[in-house]
Amino acid sequence: IRTGGGSLINIANNQISGVDLLSSVLTVAPVFNGIAVSGGTTVNVTNNTIGSLTLANSINAISASTSTSIQSIRGITVNSGATARVVTGNIIANMNTNIAAVGTQATSMQGIQVTAGTVTVSNNTITNLSSSTQTTSGGNTSAIVGIAYSSTTAPATISGNTIHTLRLTSPTATGATTCQA
Repeated sequence: IRTGGGSLINIANNQISGVDLLSSVLTVAPVFNGIAVSGGTTVNVTNNTIGSLTLANSINAISASTSTSIQSIRGITVNSGATARVVTGNIIANMNTNIAAVGTQATSMQGIQVTAGTVTVSNNTITNLSSSTQTTSGGNTSAIVGIAYSSTTAPATISGNTIHTLRLTSPTATGATTCQA
């Protein structure tokens, strides 16, 4: 689901699951955004499920890509556009990437990403995110991030969220791969 303009936008009560991302060549990194908000004056993203609480790897980047490009797997991403944003009551669960990349590129799995605007992120559940990456980027582009907030616009309220079971699964990780809640 992607927004690109308009005034009041409500994205509510949707189920996005059972998605397998495949690449025909290992040098291409698939990208996934369950809900991508980049427009509207007021945007409410409420009570959606990206992935599944019961189906393992419900959003699954299957290919073991070795790409040096950025791979982004995101449940919800909030970019430019809206002046008021609310992201609340969503479930983001059982997302996996088998990326096998090494290096310093921003290869990241994020439950919720906010890069612009005022926002309230509350009462969301982010669970069972896993990645096999060996990349060593940090901060908001660490290997796995529950909620990544990088907007410089105030105010922001991030409260009441539950984040657990974030796993780096590479048996051969040699770099400073990080996982952040």
